[in-house]
Amino acid sequence: MGLPRRRRAKRAGLALALIGALAPACGPDSSSTTETPGAGGGSSLHPGTTTDYVTMVAQGFCAAIFHCVIPSDDVIAQRIEFGTEERCLSVALRGLSGGTNASKQFTDLDRLVNAGAVHQDASALQRCMSAITQGCDPGALDSVADCRAIFSGTLAPGAACHRTEQCAGDAYCDSATGGDRCGGTCTPRKAAGAPCSESNECSAANGGVGLCARDPAGSGQYVCVSGSGGAGAVGQGGTCVYSGGLPSERCAAGLFCDRPLDSTGTRSPTGTCRPPIALGAACDSGDDPCVPGAYCFGRTGAKTCQTVTLSQELQSCARSDTTFTYCDYFSGLTCDETTEKCVRTGDGSLGARCDTTDAGDLIPCQSGLYCDGTLGTCQPVKHAGEACETDSQCDVGRCDTASQKCLAYYCTN
Repeated sequence: MGLPRRRRAKRAGLALALIGALAPACGPDSSSTTETPGAGGGSSLHPGTTTDYVTMVAQGFCAAIFHCVIPSDDVIAQRIEFGTEERCLSVALRGLSGGTNASKQFTDLDRLVNAGAVHQDASALQRCMSAITQGCDPGALDSVADCRAIFSGTLAPGAACHRTEQCAGDAYCDSATGGDRCGGTCTPRKAAGAPCSESNECSAANGGVGLCARDPAGSGQYVCVSGSGGAGAVGQGGTCVYSGGLPSERCAAGLFCDRPLDSTGTRSPTGTCRPPIALGAACDSGDDPCVPGAYCFGRTGAKTCQTVTLSQELQSCARSDTTFTYCDYFSGLTCDETTEKCVRTGDGSLGARCDTTDAGDLIPCQSGLYCDGTLGTCQPVKHAGEACETDSQCDVGRCDTASQKCLAYYCTN
C-alpha cells in the first residue's frame, strides 16, 4: 500500500502492510477515534478474546507512522495518505475488524483463543504497545519478548502448526517447506549466534529482544543476536544500522538511518543518523524520509523531496517527473488508469467498483466478497480447494502458491 500505484502482488495485503510496517523482514532479502473495533464490516471478533490485540496493532501501526521516522516508501506513503493519526486509526480499525484480508488472520487467531488452543496475556499488551511506540522499534511484534508473550499455545516442540501463537514456550512455527507454503512444526527459538532468516526464530534473552541481524563478528551472514529493548540511542551524525539492530545501533527519535547507495543501487547495511530531508533537497528513492507531506520523486539521479497533491473526485491523478498526485483512497476514491482521473469506488456490494491498488486493502468489499484486481469490482470469495492467484481471493485469506488453490485455514509461517 503506498503512493506508487501498483497492483496487488501475490502476497500483498493489509496483513503485510500493517504488520510489515511494524516488523519489516530483517533477513538477507531484505489517540482517539470515532470508530470502534468491529465497526463497518461484520466483524467476527469477540469481546474479551483478540479485540484488544487488534486495537493495539492498529494503534501501534498508526503511532509508528506518525511519530517515528522509518525509511520505508510504504510507511512514508501511508502517512501522506492518512493525513492524521486519528484518521489512520479509524481506517485501520475498520479494516482490521472485518472484510479485509488482514482481518482474516485475526479471525483465525480469535478462533484458536476461543477454542482454548491459544492463551492470551492481557498484561503483556500494554508493555508491547510501549515497545512499539516509545521505542519506535519497527521489529517489536516479532522481536520483543513482551510482544511475543501476548499469546502462548499448547503445542510442544515437533508438533504440527500453522502459526507461531500455537506453540508453547519460547518456540516458533518453522515452515517445513519454506517460501509461501503453509504448515510447519513448533521449533525452539535459536540462541545468539545461530544462523537465521527472521527475528521470530531468535530467542529474546532475559525478557529483552531477539533479533536476526548481520553478524556483529563481521561474517556478513545473518545470525541471532539478543539484548535489551528500548528506544534508539544513536544521535545525529552517528553510525546506525537499517533494521534488526539493538537500541545502541538505531537512531534516536526524529532521525533516520541514511544509508548510501553503491554503483548497483544497493544500499549499505549501515549509515548515518540524520533528520528528515528538507523540501526541495536531493534524495535517492521513495524510501528516503522527507519532511511530512513530501515524497521523494523525479528523474533517476535527480530526485528531490516534493509536495504531494491530494486529488479529489474527477481531478487528475496523472503523474510526471515534476507532479506527484494521488486520489484520496480513504474518502472512497480511486484512480481510473484509463482516464487518469479520480473516480468513486462503490459501496462494497457484489459487482461494485473497488480499489485495486494495495490501498484498497483498507477499503473492503462486503463480507464474502473480495476486490478482483482484473475486473476492478467486488466478486465472491473462493473456498478451500478452488483455484486462486492471491490471498485476498480466498475466504480464509491464504492461497497456496504451489497448488494455486485456496487453503482451508489461515497460516502465518
